[in-house]
Amino acid sequence: MIYAMSRLHLAAMRGLAIERLFEADNEAIDEAFDLLSWYKDRFVTRLTES
Repeated sequence: MIYAMSRLHLAAMRGLAIERLFEADNEAIDEAFDLLSWYKDRFVTRLTES
């Protein structure tokens, strides 16, 4: 499960980095990065609570 989440996070980060190259609205991309970080933090918190 941790490996899968790591792969998902990396793929999302790469996708957002590529999108930043072509997208003029960096604020929307920054919000997506923030949301991804929030999801990751929630996932890790739930794993460590179990």
